[in-house]
Amino acid sequence: MTRIALSLTLFLAATEGVTATPVTGKVRSEAGDPVPFASVTVKGGSQGTTSNAAGDYRLDLPPGSYVLYCGHVEYERTETRIIVTDKPLTRDFVLHPQTLTLGEVRVRPGGEDPAYAIIRKAIAQREYHRTRIRSWSCNAYVKGLLRLNNYPKSFMGQKVEFDDDDTTRKERILFLSETIAKVFYRQPEGQRIQVLSTRVSGRSDAFGLGSPQPVSFYEENVRLSSALNPRGFVSPIADNALYFYKYRYQGAFTEDGRLVNRIEVIPKRPYEPLFRGFIQIVEDDWDIHSLDLTLSKQSQMEFLDTLVLQQSYARVRGGFLMLQSQTLLPVFRQFGFRANGHFISVFSDYEVEPAFSKGLFGRTILRYDTASNRRTPEYWERLRPIPLLPEEQRDYVRKDSLRYLDSLDRRQNRVTATGILLTGQNFIRRRDSLSLSINPLLNDIGFNTVEGWMARVSGTLAKELPGRRRLSFTPVIRHGFGNGRTNIYATARYRYGTGLSRNFQLAGGRRVLQFNPANTVYLMSNTVNTLFYGNNFLKIYESAYADVSHTTGLRNGFSLQAGLQYQSRHLLQNTDTLTFWGRDASRRRFTPNLPSEAAAIGMPDHRALLATLSLTWRPGTRYIEFPDRTLSLSGRAPVINLSYTGGIRALGSEVDYGKWRLSVRDDVRLRLAGTFRYRVAAGGFLHAARVEYPDYRHFNGNQVPKAGEYLNTFQLARYYELATRDRLYTEIHAEHDFGGAITNKIPVVRKMNLRLMVGTNTLLTASDGNYAEVFVGLDNLFKTFRLDAIIARDRDGSTRTGIRLGVRGIDALLQED
Repeated sequence: MTRIALSLTLFLAATEGVTATPVTGKVRSEAGDPVPFASVTVKGGSQGTTSNAAGDYRLDLPPGSYVLYCGHVEYERTETRIIVTDKPLTRDFVLHPQTLTLGEVRVRPGGEDPAYAIIRKAIAQREYHRTRIRSWSCNAYVKGLLRLNNYPKSFMGQKVEFDDDDTTRKERILFLSETIAKVFYRQPEGQRIQVLSTRVSGRSDAFGLGSPQPVSFYEENVRLSSALNPRGFVSPIADNALYFYKYRYQGAFTEDGRLVNRIEVIPKRPYEPLFRGFIQIVEDDWDIHSLDLTLSKQSQMEFLDTLVLQQSYARVRGGFLMLQSQTLLPVFRQFGFRANGHFISVFSDYEVEPAFSKGLFGRTILRYDTASNRRTPEYWERLRPIPLLPEEQRDYVRKDSLRYLDSLDRRQNRVTATGILLTGQNFIRRRDSLSLSINPLLNDIGFNTVEGWMARVSGTLAKELPGRRRLSFTPVIRHGFGNGRTNIYATARYRYGTGLSRNFQLAGGRRVLQFNPANTVYLMSNTVNTLFYGNNFLKIYESAYADVSHTTGLRNGFSLQAGLQYQSRHLLQNTDTLTFWGRDASRRRFTPNLPSEAAAIGMPDHRALLATLSLTWRPGTRYIEFPDRTLSLSGRAPVINLSYTGGIRALGSEVDYGKWRLSVRDDVRLRLAGTFRYRVAAGGFLHAARVEYPDYRHFNGNQVPKAGEYLNTFQLARYYELATRDRLYTEIHAEHDFGGAITNKIPVVRKMNLRLMVGTNTLLTASDGNYAEVFVGLDNLFKTFRLDAIIARDRDGSTRTGIRLGVRGIDALLQED
C-alpha cells in the first residue's frame, strides 16, 4: 500500500473515533470574556483546532501525555500539560494580552522605524519561504457561516419575509456549511483536495465549501476573490511593499526561545488595494508567525464593507512553520441589510515532503467521496473539531426537516406583483423535485410593426431525476394582434451523464426569429423606440422548424456540440405603424421589415437544412469530481472555439453554403495593472452557392443608448450594416479595465471606486471594407452603471461618435427570446 493510501486509511479511522478521546474546554480572556477563533495545538505535533465564536474548542487525541498550546494573534500564548486517557477531558485556557518588549531597540527622532529593517529581511526571504517546502499534505476542516443581523421591512416594494413568519427576530442564519478534507500540495502542480465529508444546512444533497483555500502572503499579489477586487491586494511583504505601506514597530515577545516581532501595517495612501493591521515576523528566520489584517472600502474592496483576515502558524515536524488556522470575518451592509459571518479553516496533521502516489496530481483538483454528503449527525458530533453554537445546532435540525422544506415551498410559491411583472414566477415542490418557472409579463408583451401588439405565454417545467439528471419542457405561445398570427413551439431538454454533463435538445414548431440569431434588438427597447420615435429596429421572419442538438463535455478541456435543423422560412411584412406621438414625422421614419442592407437580394420563401458542428477547447481546464457528475473549471488559458455550419441541399432544402469561424477569448489578469479582456475571431464562407439573408454572418450592432454585450458588439454600428458573406473576415474586441489603478489618484473620483476602461472594436473584411471604433469609459458608477464615449470610423471613411450606458443585470429582462 502506498503512503498516501495508508495516510487516508489512518485518517478515516481517526474520524470514526476508534481510538481518539475528546479534549474540550473554553478559551477566555483574563476579564472572563470568551476568545473566539483562538488556536489550540499540540506541542511537537501537528494536531490542532480553533475555538468557536463562544470560545469553545474540541481536540481529539489518542491516550498519552501532551502539552497544549493556546494562542491568538492579540494574546500571549499559554500552555498546559494534560494526560489523555480513554475518558473525556476538560481543560480551559485563560489568555492574557500580549506583552511586548522593546528590548535593545532605540528609536531616534527623525530616524527610521526599526520595523523597516525587519520587513526588508522578510521581503528578502519571501520567495525562499514560498518555495522551500516542495510538497506536503494535511487534514483540513472548513466551516462557513453567514448571519443576517438586520433587514428592512420591505425591499423594492416587496415585504421581506422568512420561512418562520417571525418578523421580530432580526438575527438569523442564512448559510451554514462544514467540510472535512485531505489536502495534498506539490510544486508546481498546486493543491489537490479529497473531500471526505461535507454538510450544508437545509440542503441534504448539496456539497459545501469543499476547497480549503489558504491565503498566502508569501505571494506578492494576494488573491481573495475577483468579486472583491479583480486586481488582488498587495502583500505587506511583497517585493514592492515599501512603495505601498508604512510600518511601525510595536515590540516583540519570545515564544519557544524565538523572538517574534509585531509590526503594524499602515497603507501609505487611501483607495489602494492594501491591508491594514498587524503582521508578526519571527526573528532570524523572517517568516510569518501570525497576522491580523483588515480590508475596507478604502482598500478598493467591492461588495463587502470590511473583511478581517486572521492567520496563525504552528511548527510541525521538521521545525517548519505551517498555516494552522485561517479565519475570514466578512461584514456586509447594503440597502438596510446587515450581515456578517465567519469562514474558518483548520489545518492539522501535516506531513512534509511525503511520497505521493503516481497520478495524484492531474486535472482533477477537488474530488468528493461517494458518501461525503450522506454522513449522519452522530458522525459529525464525533468528528467536528469546532463545537457548534446552540443556534447552529438548531439551524441544522430545523432546516433539515421536511417541515422546513414545505415552508420554503409555500414562501417561494407565493404569487407577487414583482414576480408577475419583473422577475417571473417560480413554483417548486422540493419533495417531488419539480419546478415551474414562468417568464415576467414585461418580457412577454411588446409592440413591433409586423405583429402590432404581441404577447407571449411561456414557462419551463423541470423534473430533477436521480443521478443529477434533469428533464425540462418549455412551451411558448406567441400571438400578434396586428397580423393575427399565432406561433406555437416547444423545446425539450435532457441533461444526463455521471461524468461531464451531456445535454440533448429537441425543439420544433413555428416561431418568429430575428435575422441576427444573437437577438440583439431587445423586445422592450424596440417597443419604446417604435411607439415613441418611429424606429422599428426589429427585423423578423417566420419559420416552421424542427431542431435536434447534442452537447457533450470531453476531457482535457474539450466540449463538442452537434446539431441539425430544418427550417421553412417566410418573410413577414409591416402591418401596423402605430406611434404614440409625432405620428406623421415618426411614420415617415419607418423602414421595411427586411433590413435595407438586404433589399437588393431580397428574401423569397425557402427551406433550409442546416448542420452545425462546434468544438470548444480551454487548455489547462481543471475539474471538480462529484459522486455523480464532473464539473469543469475555468483554466488559465484562452478559450478556443472552432465552428462550422453547412447549408445542405437535400430534403427540399434550397440553401448551399459552408461557413466557418475560429474564435479566441480570454481575461488576462495583470494584478495591480488591471485586467485585459479580448475576443478575436476569424471566419468566412468556404463556398456560397446559395446563401439567404438569415445565413449571412451577422455582427452585433447597436442603435440605442444602452450598451450591447461587451466584447461582442460594435456599439455604434447599425444593426445589420456589417452583415457579410465574404470569404474572410477578422473581428477584434479588446478592452483594458484599469481596476482603479488610475482613478484612485483623483481625490473625488476615488471615493466612488470607479474603474477606467479603454478599448476597441474592429472588423476587417476582404471585400466589404473595414469598420473600427475606440472607446474610453468609466465603470462602477453607483455600483451599477458603465458609461463609454465612443468614436467610430465607418467603411466609407466617415466618423461618428456616441455615448453608451451599460446597466448590470438588466439584459435578461430586456432581451428577445
